Amino acid sequence: MRIGLIGAGNLGEALVRGVGAAFGRVLVAEKRSERLDFMVATYGVEPSTVSSLMSQAEVVIVAVKPTQIAKTLGEMAAAVTQQQIIVSVAAGVSLSQIALYLGAERQLVRVMPNTPAAVGAGVSAIFHPAGERGVLDKVHAVFSCVGDVVEVQDESWFDAITALSGSGPAYICLVLEALVEGGVKAGLPRDVASRLALGTLRGTAALVDARDGDAAATRHAVTSPGGTTAYGLAVLEQRATRSAFIEAVAAAAQRGHELGQRS
Repeated sequence: MRIGLIGAGNLGEALVRGVGAAFGRVLVAEKRSERLDFMVATYGVEPSTVSSLMSQAEVVIVAVKPTQIAKTLGEMAAAVTQQQIIVSVAAGVSLSQIALYLGAERQLVRVMPNTPAAVGAGVSAIFHPAGERGVLDKVHAVFSCVGDVVEVQDESWFDAITALSGSGPAYICLVLEALVEGGVKAGLPRDVASRLALGTLRGTAALVDARDGDAAATRHAVTSPGGTTAYGLAVLEQRATRSAFIEAVAAAAQRGHELGQRS
């Protein structure tokens, strides 16, 4: 299966890093010559143009910025075929908007990866309106190279998905920063606090995953009545930390919806 990538920004680079090992040389079209040269030198991609890429790739991943999507789709329109799978990772751009340029009869898929894809630990939500198993399996195979894949049934969920998994790494980094500062305030050297906090987040994620994603059960398992953890959690609940995270996701989703209306 030949993979083509249009746009070689940070996300495009992350995809090439993971996908290249599984599918061989990736075709890459990128307007910035210095960026394309970097991709060739670093990852051994095959440099291409949009028109040439469209004539060779079975799966085409469109990873340009939303502000560039219209121009890019215009270049693709004359060459796209019925058999090609067109995957958009452009935030805030709906498949109906893409169909205006490429045609509603095309095999269009929307994907929202997140930044941990850069180290093969991302999570990508994928949506295909027709739900064709063959199409979804191919897209799943590509994005599983950079982390977990979650198939979703409703494109209207993407604002919430962006707010949760797209913005989520920033929320988790804020938690990590706060834990480190708490450790320093309690008397730990900063480097020790940083290693302990990072290891705790990494290990907790693995533990929750092993418990089928049941975060509440994991929290209860490490919270002894009247113990240190219970006292720490009480402060977080008093400060409405849980509500703050819920409201943060809601606010990000609303902002995503507003930006989508402008595109």
